Amino acid sequence: MIVAYVCDERYLPFLKVSMASIKRYNKDVKFVVLSKTIFDIEGATVYTVLPDSKYFKFRPTDRMQDGVYYKFYLPQLPFDKVLYMDCDVLCQRPLKTLWETECPFICATESHSYGKTQAQELGLKKYALTGMMLMNLKELRKANFTERCLTRLRTIQKIRFHDETIINLEFNDRIKFIDVKYNYCKDRKYENPIRECDAYLLHFVGGANQKSKMLAYGNFKALTPLKELLKNKTVAIVGNSEKILKEKHGAEIESHDIVIRFNKGFPQGNPEALGKRTDILFLACTLSNLELKIFNATYTVKRSNLCQNACNFDISKFDRCILKQGTAQPSTGFMAINFALSTECKSIDLYGFDFFKSPTYYNPKDYKTLHSGESEAVKVKEYAQNNLVRIL
Repeated sequence: MIVAYVCDERYLPFLKVSMASIKRYNKDVKFVVLSKTIFDIEGATVYTVLPDSKYFKFRPTDRMQDGVYYKFYLPQLPFDKVLYMDCDVLCQRPLKTLWETECPFICATESHSYGKTQAQELGLKKYALTGMMLMNLKELRKANFTERCLTRLRTIQKIRFHDETIINLEFNDRIKFIDVKYNYCKDRKYENPIRECDAYLLHFVGGANQKSKMLAYGNFKALTPLKELLKNKTVAIVGNSEKILKEKHGAEIESHDIVIRFNKGFPQGNPEALGKRTDILFLACTLSNLELKIFNATYTVKRSNLCQNACNFDISKFDRCILKQGTAQPSTGFMAINFALSTECKSIDLYGFDFFKSPTYYNPKDYKTLHSGESEAVKVKEYAQNNLVRIL
């Protein structure tokens, strides 16, 4: 998979977050960046573009600057196909299905409700969002994509006709419209809305205040030392489903470099099923000193204000919206999985997870969870299908 951006130094913080989110769910990805500025960004190849000044005549006060039009030069990249996205797009799921979508020319999603007005004004049936485009560069080169877009830009000379509108005017009849989940705009109105947590790509359109929210999304910044600890390590995450007590995964769990447990999933008393070691303990509840001693964890992580224990790390103020399933808060196990995905660990194996189909072994039989096991199962099983985790 080749993911392409256009960027200048102003957008580098957003680019880094976007790249990290894509890498989290897509291991085999190559990043390329098109820019007129030469800069280094780890993990990406930067190609420079020299825009023709006759097309770019913008005042410093103009809302749109020349950088947004560099996507017109994407066909100059030495590839036949790229997945282009704006720097303010955040990945929330594996993109294999998107990358493998048949793409005769450009694949894009239809706009939110505002786009309906745009389409009517331009005499189009649909208005495509170009913050994400699956692009057949071979066919774009045949169609003189770059020259036609730049000529239209010079002809119009109105700032309201930005890059997106120009692409719609020139090539709308060749755009293949795909599911909005592949470029869903945060806090925008849709005729047929979906949950933001179900979007594969979540787009932080709008001004600086909106974009600043992206920088806090899902990066587990407070756990940076633990990310380094997990780098190139095999990781076992031990769930608390009742089913784990009927299995004998203890020795296998112990064979991992890092073992993560959470809440009251005490390993004591059943080492054949649960193993013994705890390297990292995620807590959403308060434990007694005796209970903490049973875990003997190397590191503890406070993930909720409901936990009153003194912990090595505190993510109780972590923005969990990216992991939220509709109105349901993410479970501690789901957060632990997504934390591990955010690291450069070698592998992630899950034990004792059935997403609340059977009771948590330490809770009363009539206990009702506040989490959405069904929604979390859909995502984690998709992770497994994309070889990001193994469910054992």
